[in-house]
Amino acid sequence: MKGFQAYACLAALTFLAIVYASTVFTRNPQTDYHYNLDLFWSWRAVFRGSREMLKEDILNIMLLLPLGGLLPFAFDKKIRWWQGLLCGIVVSFGIEILQLVLKRGLFELDDIINNSLGCMMGAVLGSVVAHLLAGKE
Repeated sequence: MKGFQAYACLAALTFLAIVYASTVFTRNPQTDYHYNLDLFWSWRAVFRGSREMLKEDILNIMLLLPLGGLLPFAFDKKIRWWQGLLCGIVVSFGIEILQLVLKRGLFELDDIINNSLGCMMGAVLGSVVAHLLAGKE
């Protein structure tokens, strides 16, 4: 493993620890299980004019974008869009399941979709940047 690749792995793991801490472990437990399985409910609210929900959806997309951007550097290879999407699904599903089981948040399918899209976009952008940097060596 090259030095830069090791730093990218460390950055990705640190980022994941911060994300899990902020979305699960720093929240106070609730008394009940909270979940919303209504697919795309947040985007319907956006199309009805909810600026607050638009902000929430954009923030959820941005949440895992840095992780996706680190993947090509951590694995030292191009990450395809579907690999970034799959990584986002796994990480986000893990967050949502922990929120549900530990009663520390709201399990939402929309969050999984938005987080996964962000990770996918980050992986695509990171792969482009990695390719451009490799061409300058």
